[in-house]
Amino acid sequence: MRKFGIIGRPVSHSASGYWFSMFFEQHAIDAQFQLFEPSHDEMLHFDTWVSSHKLNGFLITIPFKKDVIPFLDEIDSKAAAIGAVNVVLVNQTANGSKLSGFNTDYLASANEIFRLRPSGFRKAILLGNGGAAAAVAYALNLHHIEFQKVSRNASSDCIAYADLHEIELAEADLIINATSLGMHPQQNECPPINYSKLNRNALAYDLIYNPSKTLFLQKCAAAGCQTENGKGMVELIYRHAVDLWKIL
Repeated sequence: MRKFGIIGRPVSHSASGYWFSMFFEQHAIDAQFQLFEPSHDEMLHFDTWVSSHKLNGFLITIPFKKDVIPFLDEIDSKAAAIGAVNVVLVNQTANGSKLSGFNTDYLASANEIFRLRPSGFRKAILLGNGGAAAAVAYALNLHHIEFQKVSRNASSDCIAYADLHEIELAEADLIINATSLGMHPQQNECPPINYSKLNRNALAYDLIYNPSKTLFLQKCAAAGCQTENGKGMVELIYRHAVDLWKIL
């Protein structure tokens, strides 16, 4: 039996366990899928942890998309450019396990926003500065969409929430939440922006899909925005993982 899983903290909200279990059953595949929350000490020796669980592949979610990179034996060019991975393939060799990292977040996020708005976008606001935000930023650059990244702390390519001007909110026709605000145990929180100044014609997209209507999406909807959660994106990620893991 092959073993797959998802690694993050938290992962109890993830639909991946149900999705892959149903997929394995429908296709008569002898495999299992588990949800893992490695401890701090286990992440310090992540390669050993993976070997001990005899995994054939796994998904990576918040907050480990950047942390796992030092333990990988190889990383594809897109993931290297993004600086984060969300899918890992494990191959058994004579010398032990070989870990190969990929990033499909950027593909899935681009697919979703253009599915919702085939005509494209002029300017975006990207909320967050972690691994998921890095993948979305890569996708926006790839499609030549101007954007401003915003987070709690300013950095070389990111401004702080306090420095986000109302005119930028009014001009953006795409606003993306790539933070964990809105997901358990932060379901009563949302990025601290002035929602009343949002462009009514904007698409508000939240990478979170559980809950289906985060506080971020509720506030954006109240401002007149079109809203969508990350369910479609995550299902695309699962399908990309099936291909990378060569399950079928």
